Amino acid sequence: MLVLPEIVILEARRQIERNFPDAQEQFERFLALVEFEITPLPTAKAVEAAAGLVRQTEDIPIALSVIAAEVDYFVTYDCDFTDDHESTAQVRAAIPGICLPPVFLRDVMRWTSEQLEAIRHRTWDELSSSE
Repeated sequence: MLVLPEIVILEARRQIERNFPDAQEQFERFLALVEFEITPLPTAKAVEAAAGLVRQTEDIPIALSVIAAEVDYFVTYDCDFTDDHESTAQVRAAIPGICLPPVFLRDVMRWTSEQLEAIRHRTWDELSSSE
């Protein structure tokens, strides 16, 4: 089951509204079509207590949400989670299944190189037209 931290959905909406206002409807349609579970925002007290968990303090709520959801995999391009570096050691220990999207698709979902290449440059318009 796909698990989405509430803060990620809120931030995606904010970024889409600011940078891609024409894509708002498509994003909401995506959320309506995909089956997922929302993991709630952590409390301010929990975020404060987790200082140092992640390099960037604004990523702490995401990390705490993912940890609370006990997911098998956390798929992200955010290098503050994925870098194999001492500054990410604490969060990588707390969330053992962190991986990049192509790695997840290849290693976990067993996608072939051809399947990965087929979606590499896919656009929202192509997703809309395939409904």
